[in-house]
Amino acid sequence: MFAVVTDSTAYLTKEQAINSNVTVIPMSYTIASAKFSEHYADGNADFLSAINARPAECKTSQPNATAYEAAFKRILDSNLDILVITISSRLSGSFNSAHLALNNTLDTTNQNQLQNKVLIFDSHMVAGGQKMLVDEAVRLSKLGVSINDAIIKLEQMKNNINVAFSVETMDALRRGGRIGAVKLSIGKLLNVRPILQLKEGAVIGDKTVRGEVNIIKELAVLVPKTAKKVILMCVGDTSTNKRISILKEHLIDLDAIVEYQNIGPILSIHLGDGAFGLAWI
Repeated sequence: MFAVVTDSTAYLTKEQAINSNVTVIPMSYTIASAKFSEHYADGNADFLSAINARPAECKTSQPNATAYEAAFKRILDSNLDILVITISSRLSGSFNSAHLALNNTLDTTNQNQLQNKVLIFDSHMVAGGQKMLVDEAVRLSKLGVSINDAIIKLEQMKNNINVAFSVETMDALRRGGRIGAVKLSIGKLLNVRPILQLKEGAVIGDKTVRGEVNIIKELAVLVPKTAKKVILMCVGDTSTNKRISILKEHLIDLDAIVEYQNIGPILSIHLGDGAFGLAWI
């Protein structure tokens, strides 16, 4: 068996993390001068109203390397290998923080003992896509698959995961500089919205849709009939989000497992209120 570590943008609930024995490393964010840590998906209190009040004064930070380092030392003391699954390195420095932590751990530990015991995997994903990889890593560990074989299987799986979403405006993405190859002019007054996707770990998009119903239809059409699992995601409470409910109705004919995921403060800052989407495999 090996232990699984991920950062908070996989958006596991506390119960999910505990039941799966996954260590979640928090990212941090600031609103004006106040600093906060992003916790489990259900442990961030009412962050959205604070973000909406001062969107231009919100910033996010990658996990501190010392948090990864502390987790590594604790788990290694239990004589377990460690598989770290981070948010896409093209969206955050979490991957780099994990490597820095590993180097720091190597400096204080017998390097021969750590050879191939801590592996860091760039998911090229976020939120639902990242969670799918975390869930699979946990499953493989329980089956007794070696950490090296697990990496191979996750690499294959990563290529079959898709993430698509839409936002109310491009303002938040532009402020954060995470829009990659996206070149879209979105007119809120005209009710035009983008369809965005993750490709090779970056946000891309070349399509706009007019009307909320059409946005939902376009997202639903992207999911093939052969999909085995779908995670519906939104900024805000999934239990009251009408878009998520309608999107689920459009996917009702799929023979797939459907889950819901509340997006936390880190992605909410970069996507803005009203963002929603889905991940599938």
